[in-house]
Amino acid sequence: MYDFLNNMPDVTVTPATIEAQIGRILDDFSNEIDARVDSIIQEKAFELRDLIIERSPYDDDNKTSRHYKDGWRATKKTVSTGAVYYVIYNITKPTLTHLLEFGWVNKKTGEIIGRTPHLYKSYEEVQENLLEALLKLL
Repeated sequence: MYDFLNNMPDVTVTPATIEAQIGRILDDFSNEIDARVDSIIQEKAFELRDLIIERSPYDDDNKTSRHYKDGWRATKKTVSTGAVYYVIYNITKPTLTHLLEFGWVNKKTGEIIGRTPHLYKSYEEVQENLLEALLKLL
């Protein structure tokens, strides 16, 4: 029978070498998780943009109303701490977002008209999906 203990090379293990090795393993794991989180956030940001485009109101008879629907963009932003987030905005008709989501007051009757909520519903739906995807990752 082969005696492993007597034929092993001399290896010196110190707490510093163990700490360094564990540090490298944790760094690799952290980088992998960061990359996965970034890809999930990017996927959900573009999913939200597409959902808003799909739900944005427009009039088939009025060609200019299509500009609002086609104007949605998702842009990646990075904070000085390294955190990444996405801003979803309408580049062609930015002032219409508030009016269409919340409506406006009719001067004669005092009631709110023209309300077509499409942003908040989309946001809530994708937010739930994002949280589920992040929890699955962990």
